[in-house]
Amino acid sequence: MSPGAAFEVLDGPEDRAFVDKLFRCLDGGIPVVPLNRRLPDATRRAQLDFLHQHPLFEGAATVLFTSGSSAKPKAVVHDLNAHLMSARGANENIRLGAGDRWLVSLPLYHVGGLAILFRCRESGAEAVRRDPERAFGEQIERDGITHLSLVPTQLQRLLDAGTDLSHLKALLLGGAVIPPNLVQRALAAGLPLHTTYGMTETASQVTTTRPGASLAELATAGWVLPYRHLSISGEGEILVRGEVRCLGYHGSKRMDPDAWLHTGDVGHVDKAGRLSVTGRLDNQFISGGENIYPETIERALLACPGVRRAVVVPRDDPAFGKRPVAFVDAASFAPEDWIGQIQGALARFMVPDAFYPWPTDLPDGLKIPRSTWANRLKKLDE
Repeated sequence: MSPGAAFEVLDGPEDRAFVDKLFRCLDGGIPVVPLNRRLPDATRRAQLDFLHQHPLFEGAATVLFTSGSSAKPKAVVHDLNAHLMSARGANENIRLGAGDRWLVSLPLYHVGGLAILFRCRESGAEAVRRDPERAFGEQIERDGITHLSLVPTQLQRLLDAGTDLSHLKALLLGGAVIPPNLVQRALAAGLPLHTTYGMTETASQVTTTRPGASLAELATAGWVLPYRHLSISGEGEILVRGEVRCLGYHGSKRMDPDAWLHTGDVGHVDKAGRLSVTGRLDNQFISGGENIYPETIERALLACPGVRRAVVVPRDDPAFGKRPVAFVDAASFAPEDWIGQIQGALARFMVPDAFYPWPTDLPDGLKIPRSTWANRLKKLDE
């Protein structure tokens, strides 16, 4: 532990020494702060300065910065019990035990990567470090990987490359809007797919589909896992509480243990108890008096043949206030074909006014903040 520090910063290579230090600190009651090494030095210094400005909550074990995909990143504080109960509830749904090998395919400053370590430690399975010197697909094939956590883009690339995934026992997919055709491809390939919904504030998964889920079930985010509770507010916002919920945000008031976390996500629960996530409150914009969630348009575009990724952002419009425009990554750039298909699924006011090819100079991270797309659109309009 650094002299005089109230927590241990973890920012080295995510190797065995990193993991050993992480658990050595946690077992010794020392809070850990895994930092994103990809961030500029100035950003990392600002994060540490912010952490030193306020005392950590009593019982804090980890401080994880959110991705900031929709707003300024927040420092989420968890106790150790939240990570443990998150792992136990997840393992009750997806069987994991001695002899299984879960590839740590997500970074350890991300809750999805950190959760893999806890799930393996709780079950006796092995967490396999990602080898940066080897191709992703090659490592999956040759290292006997049985479990994977992926975002849609990662799975898309593995399938496009013809990676042999037939030996997998479970494939957890989440973190972004999932293209329907990607789910269909995965099922056609016989993959043991699980779709999921979770966030940093809940130590990873909140809901997940069960083993052997049908195509209809995989179109949802599944059922609430043990040790979590979920509710939908009158405005349609997803609320979460339970043993996996965070203590609060660093620099803010500690949350009451029984308080609901307002996720900012909008969704609904069907008669079978499965959650569907439809968008985010802070992404919503108004066009001609109509409310638009960009995610609704993105899902419609992702259902079009050949479309791999899509992001919708609002453009200022003198007549309607805001109008949607779309950036699309596809096998071929075909806006007229996409308009023809999505018109049957969307109200007319939701059809984008313009389409742009997916930029090739953007960072290939887990999430690209929507502010990046807004800035890109602003430059195009200059």
